[in-house]
Amino acid sequence: DFVPGKGQGLIFNLHGPPGVGKTLTAEATSEVTGSPLYIMGVGDLGAELEALEKNLRKVFALAYRWKAVVLIDEADVFLEKRGLHGIERNAMVAVLLRQIEYYPGILFLTTNRIKVFDEAMMSRIHLSFYYPQLDVDARARLWKAFLSRTNLRILEEQSLVWLSKLPLNGREIKNIVKLSSAVA
Repeated sequence: DFVPGKGQGLIFNLHGPPGVGKTLTAEATSEVTGSPLYIMGVGDLGAELEALEKNLRKVFALAYRWKAVVLIDEADVFLEKRGLHGIERNAMVAVLLRQIEYYPGILFLTTNRIKVFDEAMMSRIHLSFYYPQLDVDARARLWKAFLSRTNLRILEEQSLVWLSKLPLNGREIKNIVKLSSAVA
């Protein structure tokens, strides 16, 4: 880019259904780079234009100072295609586009509905990763991993096979194991 300060960061879009590892990817990146992770949801940013711009500037300034990896969770709300209606929302998309374009650090956006993204946003993303629904093998690995971190007795193989066939996501499996461990 020829504009000073523009486009120096890395923007990743992690998209897929809930509980498949999108947030975990940002957490792992933070750990590997030795950087703190600053997580914010759309509710933290504000629903009005002025609040959004002020909060984004503040968050990005802090993250830059801390050399933090930033994660905006459920970013689809602010990144939907702009249209003829909803001038306020269109302005919010423009604010977010401008702010992320000048953030010089690592930024992750987690989304569930990439098909509704604004084209201008897609052109600013350096890398987009799709996370598919977990299959039986992935769920079995998660059951084993989460159970191994508890005081619960490891399940017999047939019980593990049965549990792995249940259409649960990673967050649901983690929560079940956590609850089971708490009441055991």
